[in-house]
Amino acid sequence: MKTTVLAIVLTAAFHLCNAQVNPQLGYVLTWEGDTVRGVIDYRTDSHNASACNFRKEGETSFREYGPKDIASYRINDNGAYYVSLELPIEGKKRRVFAQYLLEGGVSLYYVRQMGFSYYYIVGEDGEVAEIRGYDEAEFTGRDAVVLRRNNLAAASHVLSKDITLVHQLWKSDVNARNLTKLVRQYNEKYCTDAGECIEYQYDEHKTASFLNKWFLEAGGGFGDIKYKGDGTHAPSTSKLHLSGPVFYLGISNNISFIRSLKNIDIQTLFRIVLFNVKKEDKTLLSFYPEIQIGPVFKLNSSSKFTPYFCAGVNLKLLAGFSHEEGLDSYEYVKHGIMDGLLGYYGGFGVDIHAGKRIYRINANINSFTLLSGSFYGTVGFGFAL
Repeated sequence: MKTTVLAIVLTAAFHLCNAQVNPQLGYVLTWEGDTVRGVIDYRTDSHNASACNFRKEGETSFREYGPKDIASYRINDNGAYYVSLELPIEGKKRRVFAQYLLEGGVSLYYVRQMGFSYYYIVGEDGEVAEIRGYDEAEFTGRDAVVLRRNNLAAASHVLSKDITLVHQLWKSDVNARNLTKLVRQYNEKYCTDAGECIEYQYDEHKTASFLNKWFLEAGGGFGDIKYKGDGTHAPSTSKLHLSGPVFYLGISNNISFIRSLKNIDIQTLFRIVLFNVKKEDKTLLSFYPEIQIGPVFKLNSSSKFTPYFCAGVNLKLLAGFSHEEGLDSYEYVKHGIMDGLLGYYGGFGVDIHAGKRIYRINANINSFTLLSGSFYGTVGFGFAL
């Protein structure tokens, strides 16, 4: 059964990874000036700077366009806007799709390449200033001053008409919001002949690389404990087999990577588990917290019902208590079960989208340890907070 479940999960993962990640309605603009409408696979900033995956209206397959193939592309509803430009990246000119942040007499663009963020201020005369998005917390003392001076020198020259804005540039963190504000203020003061600025920066919620969702859930099921002595804490001939009801209360965090792995979430579930298992005169009441971490493979993520598979590891925390009745000392359960901190789990479920609410129904099989035959199965119900 374990092999079958694993095969299903791997097959689902393969198909999900090969599907389009984040399709959005949009259009491309050809070098001839024609507008072609369709669907854009809106991916990570790095991918978007290098390629546009586009499916034309009426067609069934996506085609990849590079910055030499089309002049620009954009998401509908005033969405992210990318234009093909030749820019100096680390001193070497490259043609990329630069995200248009602000259009005016002085314009601002953003590019993500080689793991770094780059911002480009283009002056009225075509002068290009590159600003690299360093993590300046890594630099201290003279290194930080030299780095910032070198990084902002070209931008300071483009904005040199306004010494106040140059000082603000030096004091501000390098990010899209701060740079857009500074360039807009400069345009409004010195570039009035170019007309009003047009800000293209996409809504932060729509351009987010990931989404965070929290679920509160509860449920119950059945547990089955099998323990054979390890020869150290208990004789190797000793055996214990108990079974009974299991209950839990938990809260989970789901992270969706909507622009890279839209159909795969990473789930972290914290829950309190209560066992009341017995056999004849032997009883074990156990209460402890555990954490489960693993991927969630979603199907039909854009529909009202989103079925999913999940698998991962569960970590039993040391806190908690157990109460035994009728158990001989050599069968003390904690030596075989409660000390086995690391186990695994697998399961499936469905998220139900009802208006602004999301409800969750799931079923899981959980092992106590990686190698033992002990397990518990649960069925739960929850909702997004």
